[in-house]
Amino acid sequence: MTTAIDTLLHGRWIVPIVPRNQILEHHTIAIHHGKILDILPTQEAKKKYTAKNTLDRSGHVVMPGLINTHTHTPKNLFRGIADDKSLMDWLNNYIWPAEQKTINAESVYDGSMAAIAEMVRGGTTCFNDHYFFPQGASPSTHILKFEVLGYRHIPAYEYLLTQLAKTIDLPVVNWELKKRGQHFFFFS
Repeated sequence: MTTAIDTLLHGRWIVPIVPRNQILEHHTIAIHHGKILDILPTQEAKKKYTAKNTLDRSGHVVMPGLINTHTHTPKNLFRGIADDKSLMDWLNNYIWPAEQKTINAESVYDGSMAAIAEMVRGGTTCFNDHYFFPQGASPSTHILKFEVLGYRHIPAYEYLLTQLAKTIDLPVVNWELKKRGQHFFFFS
């Protein structure tokens, strides 16, 4: 007798978190109510489970999503601008002037959405972002764009950075960009 579940995901190779440093060949992931129940050889899975949905990825690698721990998602709008320059030349003479002319809540939202599409395509499922207008046009709009896509997002808000600096006893240098009214924190 088989157990009814939501999904069977058959993969040519599965790279699990546990057991570590192993690649499981011709295996299946059994999923029910959004949770992984089992990872087992495909032939065994077909005998043990029946699923509402079966995904055949027998020519693919199946692995956990990647996590990008440092992003400035809207900066993709400036991709290719003077990218052959040294960092400080690039920032001072190209990127920061371009940001002053073009960045607002709407452009941040649009650039973030484009960056998210690129990250999803590359296998990134969670990211930590820090940039201007962390809440977008409104607090609900910015978070909603991630929730609609089923994406995990960690905004690096000013408060969190300040608390982190206090917790780990790092000196914080703070300055305000008066035109935007935004606060930035850098750790040294």
